Amino acid sequence: MFGVIKRNPTVSIIDLCRLLLPQQKRLEEKNCSYTGYSRFALYNILKLLKFESGSKILLPAYNCDVVITPFRELGIVPLYYGVTDKFQIDFDTISFQADIKAIITVNYFGLSQEFDAIQAFVEQHSLIWLNDNSHGFASCHGDRRLESYGDFSITSFRKVLPCINGSKACINNDNYKSLQCALSESNDVDRIERKIFRFIVTTVFAYCKFRPIKLPDYSQLLVEADEKLMDYNFDRLSSKLLRMVSEETVQEKRYQIYQAINLFLVDKNYDFLKVIPSILKQGNSPMLYPLEVSDQRYWRCILQISRDVGFDIHTWPTMPQEVIEKNIHGCVSRWQKLIFLPLHQDLQEENYCTSLTKVFDRVKIECE
Repeated sequence: MFGVIKRNPTVSIIDLCRLLLPQQKRLEEKNCSYTGYSRFALYNILKLLKFESGSKILLPAYNCDVVITPFRELGIVPLYYGVTDKFQIDFDTISFQADIKAIITVNYFGLSQEFDAIQAFVEQHSLIWLNDNSHGFASCHGDRRLESYGDFSITSFRKVLPCINGSKACINNDNYKSLQCALSESNDVDRIERKIFRFIVTTVFAYCKFRPIKLPDYSQLLVEADEKLMDYNFDRLSSKLLRMVSEETVQEKRYQIYQAINLFLVDKNYDFLKVIPSILKQGNSPMLYPLEVSDQRYWRCILQISRDVGFDIHTWPTMPQEVIEKNIHGCVSRWQKLIFLPLHQDLQEENYCTSLTKVFDRVKIECE
């Protein structure tokens, strides 16, 4: 299928050739270390904090199932809290227990959280704050990087950049800086993820805007139960790609495209879509554009039509099995009414909005 609109930008053929040149020196950053995947970085942090089996940690129910993988490995008990319609912590859903050790917060889609309220909460209850910034590469809250919040933060690159893997773990609290060497050693494993040939082929396909297979059926809520820890090192091509990227440019372009989509949707005023207002803040680098759909019939139609034309409008996330089975804090109900528009720094606003018009106008015709 040609003419696809995907979630990630594409590496140019020239940049691909540059990536294949001999390796440069490794990335180094004070108080941070690099590894292949965020779940492995989280595992190493939890292990270094000496959280024993049975330890309890707060985390949002509306989250990917892979976050639970380190919990399973270490025997940690997840206590789920709810999230508001604007993807902020719903503190009213937290029943605090004295033996809770930490809280994981999520910067959904690279958007700001209510950081002052979170800081007050962790101080009140003497918690360790683990900031899941997997969606927030290049994103800031005003002039401050999202990854700088929390006692620890974890940022993923592969959600925003077209790389094989890549995650950065930072220690932001001086009280834990003594763990830096041990965390760096734990993250710097020898295991290599051998996907270079696949990366090259995928890059060429993406450059040609070609997808050899159809997009998945995102209307199916699956329990994937991904239990792999993904203990790989930071891929060398991904490391070089990270050096080539201007975070400021990524942020500016993504912010601009998000605003263009927002203006387009407000202007079109499709009666089956609801724009979620006031969630983009100054300095944010949005990973995607969240959108609420009025009912299941339109929701399924959007996903089917976009799949047919190769427009990667999708659902999110693949939630933990317990959350799905019990619909904890209404997460399944939320999942069944939200769609996410792909957004990245290589998109052209006018062409993108034209493609959106074709999809949504067709949906309107087929559902009426």
